[in-house]
Amino acid sequence: MTTLPASAAAPALPVPAPLPRIIQGGMGIAVSDWQLARTVSQHGGLGVVSGTGIDTVLLRRLQDGDPGGHLRRVLATFPNPLLVQACLGRFFRPGAGRPANPMPACRCRRLAATATPGR
Repeated sequence: MTTLPASAAAPALPVPAPLPRIIQGGMGIAVSDWQLARTVSQHGGLGVVSGTGIDTVLLRRLQDGDPGGHLRRVLATFPNPLLVQACLGRFFRPGAGRPANPMPACRCRRLAATATPGR
């Protein structure tokens, strides 16, 4: 049997951190945001930001005319310009605001399938 010198001994295992007393669950995009998650984390809890429903929120904001142009600036950096153009062509309404008539249903997965090369 071979023994290892003291310098080759296994490192000490880290001591696990205590579990948070509060876990603020992500309630979905446009419901809760990073500010709530940050506040919870600053007080020792676990703050969570959720991306649930991000596709619907993105398309609805484009239908509202994208006030400030924030979404169009982000979409300009997206690696699939064909998908971006299909999305903007179908959903972006310049200067729109919410119309009195109902918005059309968002069919994000179908749009992605038709605008993705090789599909």
